[in-house]
Amino acid sequence: MPDADFTVLVRNALTSRRAGVACAVGIAGGLLVHTALAVAGVAAVLAAVPALFRALQIVGGGYVLCLAHRAGTGAARRGR
Repeated sequence: MPDADFTVLVRNALTSRRAGVACAVGIAGGLLVHTALAVAGVAAVLAAVPALFRALQIVGGGYVLCLAHRAGTGAARRGR
């Protein structure tokens, strides 16, 4: 589903190419700032709570092992 950003971008792009490009650059810049602040916040929380960081590492490792197991059993079923 298109959101408000897409609607504004299309409206400006239909007005002129320059307005569309300026709008797209503005939206991308805003998303970049928002993402950077979110990543900084998560990094600050993980740095402040080492146990949470360790738990995230363990859960992530378990997820990777689960993916490897599913890939291995899927390949074995196909006879590879």
